[in-house]
Amino acid sequence: MPYEEFQEFERVLGRMGQEIKLQVMQIRDAEKRYRHIFENAMEGIFQSSGDGGRLLSINPALARMLGYDSPEEMMSQENSRAMDFYADSRRREDLLNRLRKDGYANDFEVQLVRRDKQIIWVSFDARAVFDQNGELQLVEGFIRDITQRKQVEAEKKQLESQLRHSQKMEAIGTLSGGVAHEFNNMLGIILGNVELALDDIPKDNPASDFLSEIRKASLRGTEIVQQLLRFSRQKDQPLKALDLGPLIKEALGFLRVSIPTVIEFEVKMPEQCWPIVGDPTQIHQVMINLCTNSAHAMEGEGGTLTVSLENIAFETSEVFFDQELPPGRYVALKISDTGCGIDPGCLDRIFEPFFSTKDVGQGTGMGMAVVHGIMKGHHGGVRVSSQEGVGTTVECCFPSNSEGVAATLELAPSVKGGNESILCVDDEESIGRITQKQLERLGYRVEMETQPLEALEMIEKDPQRFDLVITDLIMPKLRGDRLLMRLKTINPRIKMILCSGFSEGIDTEKALQLQADAFLRKPVSRDELGQVVRRILDEKKE
Repeated sequence: MPYEEFQEFERVLGRMGQEIKLQVMQIRDAEKRYRHIFENAMEGIFQSSGDGGRLLSINPALARMLGYDSPEEMMSQENSRAMDFYADSRRREDLLNRLRKDGYANDFEVQLVRRDKQIIWVSFDARAVFDQNGELQLVEGFIRDITQRKQVEAEKKQLESQLRHSQKMEAIGTLSGGVAHEFNNMLGIILGNVELALDDIPKDNPASDFLSEIRKASLRGTEIVQQLLRFSRQKDQPLKALDLGPLIKEALGFLRVSIPTVIEFEVKMPEQCWPIVGDPTQIHQVMINLCTNSAHAMEGEGGTLTVSLENIAFETSEVFFDQELPPGRYVALKISDTGCGIDPGCLDRIFEPFFSTKDVGQGTGMGMAVVHGIMKGHHGGVRVSSQEGVGTTVECCFPSNSEGVAATLELAPSVKGGNESILCVDDEESIGRITQKQLERLGYRVEMETQPLEALEMIEKDPQRFDLVITDLIMPKLRGDRLLMRLKTINPRIKMILCSGFSEGIDTEKALQLQADAFLRKPVSRDELGQVVRRILDEKKE
């Protein structure tokens, strides 16, 4: 080769060498930059085999995300299987199927298991790399930790659920108040007619006992309605000292009639229960709810329902569902059955409102929630033990009141009548007629009016005609409280009793502010009505 050509060849080789060297440097710089991004990225970066079973490359962020100190530690032989990090292997297959079909997967959410066994939520942005045969060769992409976002979403969902529950409870409260007026009227008719019938039937007549039971049930029904009203207004009912023994026996008397005869009752009670402080009607509700649940658990097959009372002294704190009862003396009410038992997975949820294991139409899911609420209101606790196929026991513990109940027992005063003139105003004619007859049997001269405007007109014509006016609150055209105020302007000395089954915020204190002489919640028993009427008329004479 001529020398000149050789020199030219050297110059060409030199230029090529410089270009190659420059390209190598550029490649090294690019690799350094991408390595810097890979090593310092906030998101996890990975590459795995096409079957998703083996990790090929990960960055430090992904290692830290899964609880490892370095990629090398996470990539060690025992940890190199990517599938082992999935909390649910089925989700791994879902990811691979999407990659095979679409070639990519964005915002694919899945749960991974950290080194410390803690489960985290992550989101995949991954793409597939296929070989010449169209087979999935590699999977690579980014992983973001979205655990905090998921927790916020769960909390939001829980708050929304609580809001819906609160709205349901508010609706129930509104409904209970609206229904109470009509329901009280029906109870008033039943109670009034039963008491009138009891007056006409000799005490040795067998029907007298049946009527007495109807009267007891009606009075208990009125107390339940009042609880609904207190619930709708969120007011607490004052508790009083009680002996649980007679109260439980009375509740069992009601229950025996409604529970199928294939279910046997077994009752265990001490000779004397320690006294407690409580609400008799609410304790009745506890008994009815628990015994009814037990009866449902033994439907068809039958079994034994055991009701027991026991005096218990806790030396240490005892756990009852979501609270601890401090050491002290308690009276334990236990309801046990030999029924189907409760699924262990449902035990933690049985006190949730609207949760029920029964079929649609067979339960509201409110029974155990009501029991739990009542027990908390009594500063007691409730707990449940159950075994499927064996039975269930519910234990309710009431704190004992060392002061006793003897001092709280008072004999009802005898009802005295009179001959004064009384006007009864009620738009429900049946209720008005019953009130009229009850007072007439006590010797009073009673007139009844269903139209409040006509009652007003009667007194305008003769202000001294009546000694006492008894008026319902909710009436068309003129409410009872407005009638009261207008009558007081006509005759300031006239005595008035305001009655209502649904008080709309009016209670005894409010009624007195309106210058009523008394406020009675409907339905009113004959004895209560007679005592209040006599007291007010006697005050007038003074």
